[in-house]
Amino acid sequence: MKFNFINIVPKIVVIYITFLLSVSCGSQQAITENDLIRQSTKESLDKFGAFIWSKKTKAIVMNTHNLNEIKNRGLKKTDYIKSLNRYLIFLIDVDYNSENITFPERSYIVAHIVNSLYEFREKLPKDHKFKDNEFALDIIFSDSAKNYYDEFMKKEYYGLVEFKEKYIKQYKENPPVIKKQATGIMNKL
Repeated sequence: MKFNFINIVPKIVVIYITFLLSVSCGSQQAITENDLIRQSTKESLDKFGAFIWSKKTKAIVMNTHNLNEIKNRGLKKTDYIKSLNRYLIFLIDVDYNSENITFPERSYIVAHIVNSLYEFREKLPKDHKFKDNEFALDIIFSDSAKNYYDEFMKKEYYGLVEFKEKYIKQYKENPPVIKKQATGIMNKL
């Protein structure tokens, strides 16, 4: 078998970048009960978002530690899951503007949050109020111009298998009313 240096270099680069991104995630603060969304202001939403993701050298890095903390603590206190769900709703709203991310980056964050919410939902007791929540519907109902739909398809759902399955299922069962022209932030991107 012949050694092919050209084929191995891209793999090494990917491993190195993944390592750097995972190390940089450790620099984010851990989320506490004081960081939960109590008011739906832009400031409180942006502050909460800083615990969920960060932008490092033009790449979005999800803080998996804090997402796991939300899942673990949310089993005891629903304020954690409520805050994550509330952040999702405002993040997908066409009128909510976060100046430091593009629409493709926003879509990436949205997909990861929904995927985390579905993972969290699996651990909930049967009588929990979030147990039957279809988080993908929040995206579908706000996506009258199919912006998220197109972005998720283009990015192959970011490799999030559960998110892809749930989103496609909900999209087929509850297709949005498609408008020719979207309003708000989506037109500015």
